Amino acid sequence: FQDVAWLMVVTMTSLGFGDIVPNSVGGRVFISLSSIYGILLMALVIGIVQQLLTLTDDERRVLAYDEFTKFTKNRKSGAARCIQAVWRIY
Repeated sequence: FQDVAWLMVVTMTSLGFGDIVPNSVGGRVFISLSSIYGILLMALVIGIVQQLLTLTDDERRVLAYDEFTKFTKNRKSGAARCIQAVWRIY
């Protein structure tokens, strides 16, 4: 059972180490179908994770506003340092 479980994990993740291989035609057909199923399953999982990690429009707006306020704050801070440096020279 452990060998079959290992073979299915390796096949469904499309790693294909080759340490365990099917010998019969039926086994090869089953593994071929399992590998196709594994590829489709991994694509589905990746698609779901990508959809969960994608920002919504509201989240994008909040992020853009946050970046804008940080940029404005840094610009004001830089301008203040510039004025202070010029003031010290005179």
